[in-house]
Amino acid sequence: MAADSTELMWEPGFIGFIITTALYGTAFGQYLFYVRWFPQDSRELKLFITMAFCLDTIQEYSLIGMYWSIFISCRRSMSLECTTQLPWQVLLAVLTGVSLPYLAVININ
Repeated sequence: MAADSTELMWEPGFIGFIITTALYGTAFGQYLFYVRWFPQDSRELKLFITMAFCLDTIQEYSLIGMYWSIFISCRRSMSLECTTQLPWQVLLAVLTGVSLPYLAVININ
């Protein structure tokens, strides 16, 4: 295995992605539990929880797309796009990852 191979460069992130996917499954279960067992909560709280879950879903989708692009679409490809540019999903994952804590701060205030 070469020192600059894709496996070495993306392996720690992929391990984190596997953990993130497991935690997303937990969040999905918590969201379904909340919707089912707390119908009397205020509309604002329901909107906040739904928005946080939607942002989490968008982030998970973007991570899936990013790793698909890196590991499947660009496998053994030496094209300029595959070797020098990050997929657009990276920006989407960063933006949604940054916006989730701010969403919590806005709800607290």
